[in-house]
Amino acid sequence: MKQEKNILIFTQEDFQQNFLVNPNPPLGSGHDAKVYLAMHKRTGEMFALKVLISITAEHLNNLQ
Repeated sequence: MKQEKNILIFTQEDFQQNFLVNPNPPLGSGHDAKVYLAMHKRTGEMFALKVLISITAEHLNNLQ
């Protein structure tokens, strides 16, 4: 896991070990991403998970 500002970036393996995701229905979607409800397995804390469909350097700069 890597953290920059308020953005957490997980490897797929780290994410699968630590979170459960409710894939249906998405909380929202847009041109470049979909947002899902996710729960941290250990703490039960709920998160909005933004799944990027296409990642470009410009897109990452805009997110930050």
